Amino acid sequence: MNPALRVFKNSSALTISVLLERGISFFLPWYVARILGREAWGDYSTAYTFVLIGATIAPWGLINLVPRVIARDPKEAGNAFINSSFIGLVVGSLTTIVMLLVTHQLNYSAHVESLIYLGLVTVLLPQTEAILFETVIQGLERMEWIVMVRLPATILRILSSIFLLSIGFPIHSLFIILSVYYILNCIFYFFIFKRFVPQFHLRPSLQHIRLLFIQSLPFFIIVSTSETFKQIDRIFLSKLWDTDAVGIYATGVMFTQLLYMIAPAVMGAIFPGLARAYTNSPTRFAYLVSWLFKFLLILTFPIMLFVVAFADKMILLVFGDAYTPSIIVLQITALGVMPSFLSRLLFRAILASDNERLAVRATLIANLANLLLNIILIPRYGVLGASISAVGTIFVNTIQNLWYVTRFTKFDFLHALIVPGLCTAVSGFLFVLLMQYSLPLAFIVSIITFAIALIASKTVSPEDFTNLSLVKSP
Repeated sequence: MNPALRVFKNSSALTISVLLERGISFFLPWYVARILGREAWGDYSTAYTFVLIGATIAPWGLINLVPRVIARDPKEAGNAFINSSFIGLVVGSLTTIVMLLVTHQLNYSAHVESLIYLGLVTVLLPQTEAILFETVIQGLERMEWIVMVRLPATILRILSSIFLLSIGFPIHSLFIILSVYYILNCIFYFFIFKRFVPQFHLRPSLQHIRLLFIQSLPFFIIVSTSETFKQIDRIFLSKLWDTDAVGIYATGVMFTQLLYMIAPAVMGAIFPGLARAYTNSPTRFAYLVSWLFKFLLILTFPIMLFVVAFADKMILLVFGDAYTPSIIVLQITALGVMPSFLSRLLFRAILASDNERLAVRATLIANLANLLLNIILIPRYGVLGASISAVGTIFVNTIQNLWYVTRFTKFDFLHALIVPGLCTAVSGFLFVLLMQYSLPLAFIVSIITFAIALIASKTVSPEDFTNLSLVKSP
């Protein structure tokens, strides 16, 4: 199967899964935010932030290393899973203990503190193991397995969560159900592996564990720090303002985060092909990076404009007038949609090319920028400051990742960035010019202009698809 078909197959499977899963999952935060109110939603969002931070630390960077190892040698799937699972169990346990101690030192209210404790103790370990199962699946490029497991489990989780809340169970029950959800995922993945992965076994090797632990250290630094700093704004808001501010901010970014949930699915499908291409054909690797960059730019720009144009209707219709302050949060953070997808692609290209040192450097710079922006903006501007900080960090990431990519491969600036970038600039200028009169009108005119500009500049041509289909996989 050539790279185009492989990427299409795997990214389609995961994207459909993520769209359905997140679409269904959306009903739970909606129920908490709209039915239970801003206070309950703010408390839950604050507690869940700590679970998310722990979930990025516990896998020890294996989510980036293991797919690359398996993509280059599928026979390593069995060894990679059992040994990474052991690392996840140990690191996850230590992470839980550390996060509990940190939570205690932050002096939250008893109610919020109990929510955080429950989430960490019940969710973190099963979530880590489920993530590692899916990491191996991504390396094997069998994304349909994830669809088969996660989709029905998600439906069951959301229905049971809303039912329990509707009959009076406390919000704490959401973490219990979430824990059961991840445990069920692990059980089903186990039987799938036992049936369809010939190399699957349960015999850990200390030598392999040590090797994986050391090799994944750069990835751990990258993932743990970057993902932790993505959540630091909510902790700042909860301590410098209140958990109600966290609820306002969480509501505003919810729609963009739904879009960001698609990104790991697409990047997870792309990554194995990039890793193989870099090893076997630098020319193919360079072409794939430039081609994917161009089409992600073209596809995400209209989505970004749509969210900005209809942010008020999206927030008020779904969450109600109580969340009016969330509208500006959504409009600001929507500006990061396009650069976020591009940054993720470039970062995957850095990892696929064995340039972990560059990735660590990029992560540290982005984290420093994020921290400084949060320190400067959040104390004074609250949720607006957090929104600006988030978008600013994304732009820093995109610029530096592009710079690093050009250091080890040939990037087609003219066709991948300059020409489509000019098309977006013209369209974006019209949008800004017309938005004071009517946002929907500005969106329609801008998109029509964008399409005409793409065709007139021949940014998209049949040659793109012909060239990609001729690039055979090794």
